[in-house]
Amino acid sequence: MLRSIAVNSWIGENLALYSPSQDLREHGTPAVAGVARGYASLYPSIKLWNADTLADHFKLGGMGPVVVGTASQVADKLQNWIDDADIDGFSEQKIGDLEMTYEPDALAQRR
Repeated sequence: MLRSIAVNSWIGENLALYSPSQDLREHGTPAVAGVARGYASLYPSIKLWNADTLADHFKLGGMGPVVVGTASQVADKLQNWIDDADIDGFSEQKIGDLEMTYEPDALAQRR
């Protein structure tokens, strides 16, 4: 239930309006269908993308990578991305009451 609420909030659509037999890639609004198609491309073995399937695979923040761990583990992963892809910034998202802090100098000091 909580996952469905998160999806509903993120895409602004009520997934309860769809029956369990409806594939959202074909029967959803453009927003719902787009999200369902995006996830379907990541999980091609799943044949039916109904509201339950979408809620089960949904990640807060969208389809991008998620980093979870200690401050050191997260910093190491971010540093790997900087080194491997020559990226120069990150977009972070606050989830619930979880506070996130990001200090660019902390990564620079690790180099």
